[in-house]
Order: sequence, then C-alpha cells, then structure tokens
Amino acid sequence: MLRQLLALLAFVSTAAYAQKNYIDYHREIIKAEELFLKNDFVGSLKKYKDIFTVYPQPFAKDCFTALQIACLRNDTANASYFFQKALNGESPGRL
Repeated sequence: MLRQLLALLAFVSTAAYAQKNYIDYHREIIKAEELFLKNDFVGSLKKYKDIFTVYPQPFAKDCFTALQIACLRNDTANASYFFQKALNGESPGRL
C-alpha cells in the first residue's frame, strides 16, 4: 500500500511539474507572437528558436506559425528548421 501511495505521489508531482512547464511555454510563445505583431520578424523567429531549444517537444501549431513567419521573410534556413520541428514526430500536437 505504501509503495502504491509513493508511486501515485511521484506521478502527481511529475504531472504538476510538467503542467508548470506548459504554462511557461505558452507565456514564451505569447512573447514571440507579440514580437511578430510589432513587425519584429527576426526577433520573433529568434524567440521561437530559443523556445524550441528549451522545450524539445513544441506544439506543431507553434512550429507552423514560426514556419509561416520564416516564409514571409523568405528565410529558407529557418523555414526548413521549423518545418522539420513540426513534422519530426516530437510535437504533442502533430500536423
């Protein structure tokens, strides 16, 4: 019984930690989107890349948004990077 309780406690604490990461992840995504809205495309792409470095499993929709910004700038290097990120199978929300 004690073993099951400890396992449950470990699972709940891990889930709570993961939830915090998603909250922080989305806060950072909002900052990247705000940079885009201010026409700072270079800053926005850099922010997306930084986020995807810290969070190795980004949401596919965020990868696709970054891909669109890279295409808007004719930035083929970043477009390729974000395309790979969106389709590599690590994303929780695959395209």
